[in-house]
Amino acid sequence: SGMKNVRLRTYKDTGTILVDDGLIEADRLDEAADVQAQTGYSMGRALVELGYISEWELAKAVAKELGVPFIRLKQADVLSEGCQRLDPSDMHQHLFFPLDRFDTTDTVVVAEPPTLDLLAKLTPILGERVFFLVSLISDVVRVLEQAVPLDAEALEIRGNYTSAEEILSGFQ
Repeated sequence: SGMKNVRLRTYKDTGTILVDDGLIEADRLDEAADVQAQTGYSMGRALVELGYISEWELAKAVAKELGVPFIRLKQADVLSEGCQRLDPSDMHQHLFFPLDRFDTTDTVVVAEPPTLDLLAKLTPILGERVFFLVSLISDVVRVLEQAVPLDAEALEIRGNYTSAEEILSGFQ
């Protein structure tokens, strides 16, 4: 039918999943939101950096919520050509990348549930169907840094790493 449809659906956001699963207290979301605003990190990454949850707990909760498998990523030579059609800074901010395309289905690795905003961006670029896999934040970050490194200017825009660390140290 030529209808490209990644079935834009809302997923529970990371904070809701973690609170529902009893993994964090709701009031910690406020602190994480402050870190998020100042660093450009995702909610999950902010919570992990603050030490409120391990990235393994986060990945397990997200995989369970999305009903998809968890994978460890060993190296970056696995990236699909879909990466070339996506904005690297989007991939770094939302911690995701297309891994593979088989037939009309794209496999996309995420560290957190995709936002509607992100799905809307992916729809024109990816295949008719998208299958998510969940991985650890550090695995996704490592692959992205090797495969689609951000230039200095892009890092500047999303708050460079030192400033993110300085901000986080203020929360300890």
